[in-house]
Amino acid sequence: MGSILKIHTVVGADAILGHSWIEYCPVDGEPKTYGTWGNNPRNAGYGLLENQERDHISTHSRTAYISEEQAAQLFAVIASYRSAGAAAWSLTNPCSAFAAEAWQAATGESLPHRTALVSTPARLASSIEEANRRDERILENKRSPVPRHQNKGMRSKSKSGRSQKLRKSLKP
Repeated sequence: MGSILKIHTVVGADAILGHSWIEYCPVDGEPKTYGTWGNNPRNAGYGLLENQERDHISTHSRTAYISEEQAAQLFAVIASYRSAGAAAWSLTNPCSAFAAEAWQAATGESLPHRTALVSTPARLASSIEEANRRDERILENKRSPVPRHQNKGMRSKSKSGRSQKLRKSLKP
């Protein structure tokens, strides 16, 4: 049985501060959030924390269905960050790096999150937005009716009436 994985980021108006995290939603259980922290939110500690983002509203998010095998890849990343303790978050590996790495491990999709070697929620938000727009274009193309074949400018060299009948049948 599969589950749903979401990647979230919230970016403030100043686009400097923000936060990124993942949300794992098993089909038969309660959703859980995972994010790394370096500022001891609610006196919960540092590093990888669980369910600190339950009340957060993201400005950007992306959702994917994942299989049990993909969930195992996700939880391997979570376990490695958990074992790092407080060092799971750092200036060079902040929350956006964790969220992007966990997302890629489970979905195989890379969401760029670094600008000049610095990972930021703002860069991740931009990548999420780009990926969502790309998916919308793909879906829109699938929903669009197939255009009628038009023979504008195409003339058959044949003198037979077949080409004229064909042209007439293709006219709307």
